[in-house]
Amino acid sequence: MKKIIALLIVAILLTTPVLAGFEEEANAYNIKYTIGAYAVKPVLDGKLDGDGAYTKIPVAPGDISYAWNESYDKAEALARGHEFEIYVSYDANNIYALVITDAKSYNCDSDDGDGNVWQKSAIQVSIAGGGDTGTDRLEYGIFRNSENGGQGGVVWAQHPDAKAEFDPVAGTNYVVALDGGKLYYETVIPVNTFLNKDSVAEGDVIGLNFVMAQTDSDYSGHIHTQWSSGCTGDPGKDAERFAKITLGPEIVVAPPPVEVVEEAPAVVDTPAAVTTTTVAPKTNDSIIIVVSVALIALAAAAFIKRRISVK
Repeated sequence: MKKIIALLIVAILLTTPVLAGFEEEANAYNIKYTIGAYAVKPVLDGKLDGDGAYTKIPVAPGDISYAWNESYDKAEALARGHEFEIYVSYDANNIYALVITDAKSYNCDSDDGDGNVWQKSAIQVSIAGGGDTGTDRLEYGIFRNSENGGQGGVVWAQHPDAKAEFDPVAGTNYVVALDGGKLYYETVIPVNTFLNKDSVAEGDVIGLNFVMAQTDSDYSGHIHTQWSSGCTGDPGKDAERFAKITLGPEIVVAPPPVEVVEEAPAVVDTPAAVTTTTVAPKTNDSIIIVVSVALIALAAAAFIKRRISVK
């Protein structure tokens, strides 16, 4: 009897519809970006490195899909309001990714390996070859415990054609940090964990998808903001829907600005001003005086002589 009741309960649970909302992205099947090979190797520390480490994905509104549990009246608004940035780069053997989200609804009491963390604050990473379809993908989650800061990771699906399995180890291929009201999810993905080869090169195409999950402390249920689709929501697992990422040339790092030092203007020696003294031309006043005296003297002599002769 107990077995029959248990089977009936399972049957009811399997047939009970899940009250879930979903909105497909406007650019479904047509999300394409090119990323650069890093010029400066990213440091796995949960921080955004300087120029040359990552290509920032210029996410358009039409790239984003949303999935939420409708039993919580705030879930849809939280999904639509979740802010995030995506940075990606690569080298021959690895894909590097950094997802930065706000921590406005940050609640995660999960420990390492918890497969239910998709209903809490975490990110889900899905990656595949550019031509993969259906459920062929590597899918894993990384998170930070909001109570004690513990790091956690979990794998939901290994890629069936990969040469190696992915094992999320904190400090080795992922770090999640909380800083300044933001969560920094940084991860390194060996290419042989989602491809049947050990290396990639410029021109190769991969499929990539991120789900940014969050929750309130008084709620248990998924609140997902998804870049592209193919992991959560109505379409389910479908690698064909992932964003198509072309591996491009090395990231160009702008040279540092040249500091221009303004020199003081050169001092030019200016010749001293020449003072010109105007010398009045000499006159003949002294000669005139001498001649005048001589004439007076002669006149006086002549007068005296005449007086003498008259007598």
